[in-house]
Amino acid sequence: MSMNKVIIFGANGDIGFEITKIALKNNFYVLGTYHKDKTNLEKLKLTYKDKLEIIQLNALNEDDFQQVLDKSHSFGASLFALINCIGTVSFSDQTPMKSLKDINQEDLQYSFSINSIPTLLIAKYFKKEIIKYSSHLVTLSAMVGSISDNRSGGWYAYRTTKAALNMAIKNIHLEINRLKPKSIICAIHPGTTFSKLSKNYLSGIKHEILSPRQTGQNVWNLLSSLKTSDSGKLLHWNGKEIPW
Repeated sequence: MSMNKVIIFGANGDIGFEITKIALKNNFYVLGTYHKDKTNLEKLKLTYKDKLEIIQLNALNEDDFQQVLDKSHSFGASLFALINCIGTVSFSDQTPMKSLKDINQEDLQYSFSINSIPTLLIAKYFKKEIIKYSSHLVTLSAMVGSISDNRSGGWYAYRTTKAALNMAIKNIHLEINRLKPKSIICAIHPGTTFSKLSKNYLSGIKHEILSPRQTGQNVWNLLSSLKTSDSGKLLHWNGKEIPW
C-alpha cells in the first residue's frame, strides 16, 4: 500500500474530483481543497474515512495556502504530487473577452488571480516539501496559452492568464531544478472537457470533447509516467510537448 500523499487543489471541480477518486483508488492519501461546495467530497470521505481529508481554500486569500500546508502535515508520509485544478474561463458568466471591446479590467484581474497566481502560491508554500520529497508539481493549463500556437486570437483573459501560468511553471522549474533536479514541475493541457466551467463555450467545437472521467484518467496516467526530462514543459495529456 502506498504511503504517499497527493494534494489536489480544486478537488471539488469536475476534473479535480475525478483525479481525487483515482488517487484514492490507487491507495494514496489525498488532501483536497474546495472553494464553496464540498458535498461530493464529503460523500467520498464516507468511503475513504482515513485516506481523504478536505479543507476549504479561497484562491484569493494567500493565508489559505499556508493553512493547506499546515493541514498536509497531519497525515500521510512523503508528498508524491501537488495537482492544481483551480481555474476559470470567465468572470461572473460574462463574455470570455473574444474581442478588445470586451476587455474589462476587473474581470481580467480576477482571471489572473484564479488562473495564474495559485500555482505560484502553491510553489511558494510547498517549496521545502517539493525539494525534500522530489515531488511533482503539475497544474492544468491549456494549449490556448501557447503563444506560438495562437493563430486565431480572441479569448483575451483565458489566453493571457494561461500564458502567464505557463511562464510561472517554467520559472518554478528553473528555481527548483537548481536545488532538486529530480522534482518534476510541468503544465498539462487536459483537452477540451465538458464541465460546469466549459459547458457554455463548447458550441462549434469540432474536435473530441472529453468527459471529466476521461480527462481525470488521462491526467493521472500522464502524471504517473512523467520523467525528469518533462520538467519545465507544457505537455498535452497524451504526453506530447506543446511549444510555449
